[in-house]
Amino acid sequence: MKSNHITHATDPDGRVVVGVRLTNAPGKTAWLYREDFERITSQHPGTWSLVDARKDKSYVRVKSNGHSVYIARLVIKAFERTAVSYKDDNTLNLRSSNLCIGTGNGGRPKRRKVFGFAALRIPTDDAGDTAASPARH
Repeated sequence: MKSNHITHATDPDGRVVVGVRLTNAPGKTAWLYREDFERITSQHPGTWSLVDARKDKSYVRVKSNGHSVYIARLVIKAFERTAVSYKDDNTLNLRSSNLCIGTGNGGRPKRRKVFGFAALRIPTDDAGDTAASPARH
């Protein structure tokens, strides 16, 4: 297993950041705050790499114990299938100040649609209100 090459630096605001060179993308480094890096690597030890999700977007993930997890979700503690946005559109900028969860209707976290699964809606009659339900013969 390849190991992560780490670089330490300080942001202009004085916060310590960690740069993680991505194992499958020479010359590309993901940046995040040191406290997020330490929390994530303690829970998900493994190598960090770049994954092409779409033609125009690539995302950083960690492969640990046979599972792949997107780093941005771990940084902002987002649940699966939430829409994570990058304020500056740079998917290598994983600082928590650059990430946000998109909101959907009613201010709830936006979830991405999963195709192939449909909710089955079965109409049910109100058992106590026979006047409201259609007559059955």
